[in-house]
Amino acid sequence: MNIHESAEDYLEKILMLQEQKGSVRSIDIAVAMGFSKPSVSVAMKNLRENGYISMDADGFIKLEAPGMEIAQRIYGRHRKLTAFFVALGVDPETASKDACKVEHDLSEETYSKMIAFAEKAEKELEQAAAAKGCHLTWRFSPGYGDLPLETQRELVRVLDTHRKIGVSLTESCLMVPGKSVTAILGISDTKRDHRENKCDFCNHRERCTFRKRGTRC
Repeated sequence: MNIHESAEDYLEKILMLQEQKGSVRSIDIAVAMGFSKPSVSVAMKNLRENGYISMDADGFIKLEAPGMEIAQRIYGRHRKLTAFFVALGVDPETASKDACKVEHDLSEETYSKMIAFAEKAEKELEQAAAAKGCHLTWRFSPGYGDLPLETQRELVRVLDTHRKIGVSLTESCLMVPGKSVTAILGISDTKRDHRENKCDFCNHRERCTFRKRGTRC
C-alpha cells in the first residue's frame, strides 16, 4: 500500500514520542509537530482506517506492524543521514532539517552507498582491532535501552560533543538536536557473531515486530 510523505512523518513522530514518553496521544503529536489538534485527529483517523495504528478508549495510540515498519525505516534513515551530514561538517541543527527533506525520497541505492561510506570508520576500527588479534563486539546505546540513559552524561562529557559537533543534553538526558545517538563498541579477544543471541538481551523483545515476523532488526 502506498503511503504519503506526510503520513510517514506522523508515523515517525509517533515512534519518537513513544521512545521519549512511553505513550502517545493526538495532543502530544500536535504539540510536537506544531499542528492543530483537528488536523492531527483527521490524520490519525486515516492512519487507523488503513491499519497503521490503533487507538484505545483513552486515546492512546499504538503503532501496528505496518505502521511500525514504516516508522522504524524513516526514523532510522533520519538518524543515519543526520549523522552523515554532521560528519561532513554540517551544523547539527541544519543536518537534522536537511535529513527531513531527503529521508523520504532518497533511492535505496544512494542511501545504501552513503551509509556504507559513513560506516567506513567502524570498518577501520575493526581492521585496527584485527591487527592486534582482537574483534569488535556489538554496539550498545543509552538511547535504545542497552545502557541506563544517565550514561549519556558521561559520554557527552568525555567526547566533548557540545563543542565538537553541537550536541548537548537536556536535564532528562535527551539529546539535542533530537534524533542524535551515542553508542559504544566493545573490543574482545574472542570473535562473536554480532547477531548472536542479541534478541535475548533486547528491551524491546516482547513487542518487537521484526521478531514476530521471524526476522531481525
